[in-house]
Amino acid sequence: MEEVAEQSASSAVMFMYDGFSKDFVRREALKAAQKAHKKAFEEAMEKAAEEISKKAAKEVGSSAAQKATEEVAKEAAKAAAKETAKKAAQDVAYKVAKEQAKIAAKTTGAISVGFNALSLIWEGYNAYHNHYASQQESQLGTELRSLAENLEECLRNVGTIK
Repeated sequence: MEEVAEQSASSAVMFMYDGFSKDFVRREALKAAQKAHKKAFEEAMEKAAEEISKKAAKEVGSSAAQKATEEVAKEAAKAAAKETAKKAAQDVAYKVAKEQAKIAAKTTGAISVGFNALSLIWEGYNAYHNHYASQQESQLGTELRSLAENLEECLRNVGTIK
């Protein structure tokens, strides 16, 4: 049973992110496997013992048949319990991995929102400074305006512009 829990814990760790440890998953899987194993073992024992003992009692009616019946019932119960425990351990590992994926998605989303907010603030800051920088007069701009005005005046004097 511990092998099943260990195997399920190892496969769950492949799907997990930081947070839960392999030991935590193994402990949880082992607990679930033990509970499932006990329940399945009890149910299988009862059913198998009833069916086999009825058949054997009808055919043989001896104490040897009862012992054989009990052994067969125990083996059947163990096999059923092992399968149930394996399934329960896998279910626990899947649920833990699924929860970790949700936590990772939420964390990633929060980080994205934070970076987008910082980007928005930076763009606003740059737009504010660029707006005022474009309204200020520069020496080169003043000289270009002066040249354009002189050229326009010359062209008017020549008669091309009216």
